[in-house]
Amino acid sequence: MTPIARPPILFIDVIPVHSANDAGGFSKTATRKRGVLFAATLDAEGELRLFLGEECPELAAHLRDAGHVVGYNCLGFDYELIRGQTPFRRPPTTDMMLVLGKPDGRFVQLKHAIRKHVGSKLVPEIQTIQEAAFAGSWPSVEHGMKRRLGLLAQLYGKFVTNSLSRG
Repeated sequence: MTPIARPPILFIDVIPVHSANDAGGFSKTATRKRGVLFAATLDAEGELRLFLGEECPELAAHLRDAGHVVGYNCLGFDYELIRGQTPFRRPPTTDMMLVLGKPDGRFVQLKHAIRKHVGSKLVPEIQTIQEAAFAGSWPSVEHGMKRRLGLLAQLYGKFVTNSLSRG
């Protein structure tokens, strides 16, 4: 029996240049004005790729070539940041924030979801990673993003395992 080929999965996180206050709020239009400081993707083999804001066209192509993209608030935030920089059509995507949303419609922060479902207490904070990027400390950025996206991958893995075991 020939194994079924799985499309490549990419985990994504996009970091803005400007705060919501600086860009005028949380609307799609304001989010697109926030700019992209950098984006990070992690593939199933653990390879991290960083894309600077001016590399958004390359990022969009990289995401388009993936079979599936997994993020946390990627549909409402990360993809809108990318659309502010370049034309972008979303690939097949799982937004773990929507998957793990509460029945009352509230959403759980990524660090809380990871602590609850993965058990890790050390989730790198976006603000710390963003500050490292502004300071030009790219090894620190890479380390933080690889850890953060690796934890997102574990969270997704728990979701897939639990979904398959129930079905």
